[in-house]
Amino acid sequence: LDNSHSYDVKHCAAKILHNLATFDENIEIMVCKSVMDTLAAIASLSGPNTEKAPEYAIQTIIRLSQVEQNRRQMAEHENLLTALVNFTVAAPEGSLKDEAKRTILLLVPIL
Repeated sequence: LDNSHSYDVKHCAAKILHNLATFDENIEIMVCKSVMDTLAAIASLSGPNTEKAPEYAIQTIIRLSQVEQNRRQMAEHENLLTALVNFTVAAPEGSLKDEAKRTILLLVPIL
């Protein structure tokens, strides 16, 4: 998703991907370039109108990273780790920030 898409489209996409990742049978097939591109873009949103979309994207990234065979592709994605790091820098203290940090620590050693 690029800047031409409205926030509502990005928010809906984040919620859909988040919901899909709750089903175990989807976790491995979701780790593909287009889904990771979308998650990284949404996780990187900032500003007053972003509401929950970045959080949904981060939660989805965390969920996908729980499967070991997904980690290499996720670690090697050009923007995913950057989105996670930027989120942890900007996010207020809390469990989601802590989970994002743990996910970074899972992915970085693979590089």
